Amino acid sequence: MSVVALLATAALALTACSAIDPPGTDPSGVWGDSAPGAAQPYLELSGDGRVTGSDGCNRLLGDWKGDGRTVTFNRLASTRMACEDVDTWLSGAASGRVKDSTLIIYDTDGSRIGELKRSSDVPSATTQATSSAPVAGDANPALAGAWGVSEQGKPHLTFTDAGTVSGSDGCNLIAGSWKLADGVVTFGQLVSTLMACDQVDTWLGGASTATVSGATMTVYDNTDAKIGTLERAS
Repeated sequence: MSVVALLATAALALTACSAIDPPGTDPSGVWGDSAPGAAQPYLELSGDGRVTGSDGCNRLLGDWKGDGRTVTFNRLASTRMACEDVDTWLSGAASGRVKDSTLIIYDTDGSRIGELKRSSDVPSATTQATSSAPVAGDANPALAGAWGVSEQGKPHLTFTDAGTVSGSDGCNLIAGSWKLADGVVTFGQLVSTLMACDQVDTWLGGASTATVSGATMTVYDNTDAKIGTLERAS
């Protein structure tokens, strides 16, 4: 075979290789604009297989798993607010594919419905949760961080300084927002997945408000009845 033919064959091989996606990258992280008040679609894919985010109007919550550059969403639940002039396309997400710094989103039919750019300037909930533990008697205790035991079957919550909260009632994933006034934590827009788990008391799913004393958070339902407590995680 001539040198010219060999060079042509090598060029074709390189072209074919370049058409194949390189090895998959880790999809975990923040995709889209998650800045408070941005009202933009975003997803945060955590390393433990949980996904939280917003379609620009409603909060989203569920599970995800990855296979190379392909992401599959499972049990994606959302709140049911109505927002004018907001395209909530992200609520229809069923899968995604990472291409460079973009996560392309597809619906259940496999149709492309949108895309999210990888965010590099917004820390995840785990890195935001660094505030010190609250002091007994503090009217406005520091809440950011983990409360409860983050294990299967155990209720727990993680608060961020950005006003978001996520966790589990021991069975279902929970996510939403929170605010603090006069020592009372008020939960807003909580969304939960809808699994049924035998012999699991999902009391945390009814959380409406909470108070903090020392390293203990006492949680109340919408009738102001105490429904349980969470200890500050070490």
